[in-house]
Amino acid sequence: LAGRTDALMVLVLERGRRQGSAHIGVVSIPRDLLVNLPGQDHVRINTAYRHGLRASGSPAAAAALLRRTVHDVLGLPIHHHVFVDHAGFEGLVDTLGGIDVEVRCPLVERFIDPRGEDGHLDLRLAAGVQRLDGKSALLFARARHGRGVIDRNRRQQAVLVGLRDRLKRLGAAGLVSLLPLLESSVFTDLDSLTMARLARRLLHLRRSHLHGLLLRARHAPAQRLDDGRWVMVPNQEAIYRDLGRLFEQPLPGTRGSARRACPAMNAGFVARRARSKRRRRKGARKKSGVSAARGHAERR
Repeated sequence: LAGRTDALMVLVLERGRRQGSAHIGVVSIPRDLLVNLPGQDHVRINTAYRHGLRASGSPAAAAALLRRTVHDVLGLPIHHHVFVDHAGFEGLVDTLGGIDVEVRCPLVERFIDPRGEDGHLDLRLAAGVQRLDGKSALLFARARHGRGVIDRNRRQQAVLVGLRDRLKRLGAAGLVSLLPLLESSVFTDLDSLTMARLARRLLHLRRSHLHGLLLRARHAPAQRLDDGRWVMVPNQEAIYRDLGRLFEQPLPGTRGSARRACPAMNAGFVARRARSKRRRRKGARKKSGVSAARGHAERR
């Protein structure tokens, strides 16, 4: 692992209750959350691991830095870490034979991907429960359809629940089938025995005892920095308040009782294309400015 941690989720386990009756919460942290690192002020949290890796050259030290950074944001002790890259994630889903995910709104998106014939991969999903293979599950988790980062984080939680539900149906056979892939594709400080115990705890848990929280505008309002970057600035009081009600939140990946009208099917693709055009125009203006400056210098 050397890139950014764009999908960042924290698993919170309730203590002191017997297996099956405890509650587990999933907290999604937006990738644009503003944090301070040693020697690096005002950076996005999705770059914390990369900064740590560059500073230390050690994946373990980089993971420890990310854990401390998340602790500073949530005020929760982060005891362990689990990293999975895109290829590893696709492999996990395919090894399980796919996962079932409820798609609330139909969507159509296009992604840059060298595996496609023209360098792109398309994702088309109708509303309803859909069986997704590894590639489709990854694209679904990456899609920008809807309200940007908030809906994307919600889809990532839905995929996590889909993985859990699929494992529950497969039982011990599903866990055994994953072991070789986990050893080769997952970077974690958890030993195999602890991972197995955690998996059993998740599988025995009632669905009603799974809860999801998304850090959003009320937890981290958007702000534009002096250098022009848009970031989300943590509001610790709001974060702590809702974390205190974590086990009252709805199932991860769902909206609870709130319902919103569906955006256009291609809303994410249109937004992505518009952003790409703006970046190209901005780059062209910068290049034009450099050329004009050079011409002025040559005339002098």
